[in-house]
Amino acid sequence: CFALELALKLHVHRLRFFIVSGWAWNVMDLFLIVAQIIEEFLVITAQDTVGSGVNFSVLRAIRMLRCVRILRVLRLTSFFDSLRRLVACMIHSVLSFVWSFVLLFLLLYMYGIYLTQSVHLHLLETGTGDDELRRWYGSVPQAILSLFQALTGGVDWNDIVEPLSTHMGVGWSVVTTLWMAFLILAVMNIITGNFVQNSIELAAKVKSIDDVFQAKRLFKCLDIDSSGAISTDEIHNHLGSSAVQQFFRSVDVDISEAEALFEILDVSGDGLIDCDEFISGCLRLQGGARAVDLVLMTIDTRRGFEHMGASLDELAGKMQQLQDMFGSYVTEKSKASTSSRLIGG
Repeated sequence: CFALELALKLHVHRLRFFIVSGWAWNVMDLFLIVAQIIEEFLVITAQDTVGSGVNFSVLRAIRMLRCVRILRVLRLTSFFDSLRRLVACMIHSVLSFVWSFVLLFLLLYMYGIYLTQSVHLHLLETGTGDDELRRWYGSVPQAILSLFQALTGGVDWNDIVEPLSTHMGVGWSVVTTLWMAFLILAVMNIITGNFVQNSIELAAKVKSIDDVFQAKRLFKCLDIDSSGAISTDEIHNHLGSSAVQQFFRSVDVDISEAEALFEILDVSGDGLIDCDEFISGCLRLQGGARAVDLVLMTIDTRRGFEHMGASLDELAGKMQQLQDMFGSYVTEKSKASTSSRLIGG
């Protein structure tokens, strides 16, 4: 059934199979199917060669290919948003883990070399063979492993500090304790904070990508005539659907305010919302206001005040013209009336 589903997808999408939305899952499915076909072929080959002896290389290849089937479990993440975000954060945190491990290894390596050299000099000077010191610090790799075990809880601090205090002096135990305290309280917390910060940022990016895909699916659902744009009538016709209601809940808008929401999303003002306007509007409506949104609002407000000020200045100028014209008219009328009284007298 799995192979039949993949064959139907290849038949329908053709080359678009590798570029459509969710192409990574398609490639993984194709890889799993090809691996299973190779596995079946190797099983048949192994059965044919049973009489001539066991081919262990073929059996190892079969075992490895069967282990690849475990990757199918990752397919479950496509059905659960929270699980997909967790897996995405784990995958993207691999690079942070590598660099964190490199930093921790360098710190342990530096102190491990110094501690191993000091232990060897002590053994040469005393001419004794302290088994406890050799056990924990007999070589540089052993010293690094001992420090790493104490750092991560693999062994107790007392197990690695007591031999230093007993055979080399209290000073060495104090220095080692301070070094381990620095690694645990400073370095490990910095590494943890870095992981948490990266996970938060990656989770936000994954959520924004999910929001874009959800907005695209909702746009296709609303675009009844497949014209590439939606109107108010199309939105009103789908107000009862669960997808539209979920969208209104996600942007914290009541369904009764659908027309107001349409006006907000219709940036061009042509009465239609295309796909780009719909997606950008949905992303802006979800979540709190960003700094750039506040700056844009400030700029729009300033431009509005400037336009209003220019209009008021123009209105004041026209009112002044009317006042001057009215004053001239009154003056001429008064002169005319004075002249007529003089003539009449």
